[in-house]
Amino acid sequence: KKCCFSKKSIHTFFNAQQKNREFFSAFLVIF
Repeated sequence: KKCCFSKKSIHTFFNAQQKNREFFSAFLVIF
């Protein structure tokens, strides 16, 4: 269970990073 939880946390972290990258790209495009 701990392994699965850890795996899910990593997946969530990657999703957050992807969103941040998209947001940053849009931010750079605006400027």
